[in-house]
Amino acid sequence: MIVWCDAAFRPRLPGRPAWAGFAAGRVRKARRVPAEDSVEAELRAVRLALAHVVKAKARRAVVATDCLIAYGYLTGGRCRKPRHLEVLARIRALLPMVPGVRFRWVPREKNREAHAVCAGTAKMAR
Repeated sequence: MIVWCDAAFRPRLPGRPAWAGFAAGRVRKARRVPAEDSVEAELRAVRLALAHVVKAKARRAVVATDCLIAYGYLTGGRCRKPRHLEVLARIRALLPMVPGVRFRWVPREKNREAHAVCAGTAKMAR
């Protein structure tokens, strides 16, 4: 299973809204999430995607993100921001349920489906 993740963070709008979403086959989901920055929003998208993988009972999955900082955190990079660490802990709690999960960084232009899910949801919420 390949799951494409993306987030939309709008710091200039009132309340600094953020949306996290994913696309996996025919399933597309996005929802508003609390986030202080775009990286936190992207990590929340990864968590949402992993929760879908667990629910689908997939034994293997590739979770793709276009956020290089989030990808670095997910593959062992250092993280010091408390809010990022909080979301990473929630992601790590899901990992034992999907032993064959891998994370992949993809260029933004190859993440079109997930981007469309988040951008569309963010646009409708205005």
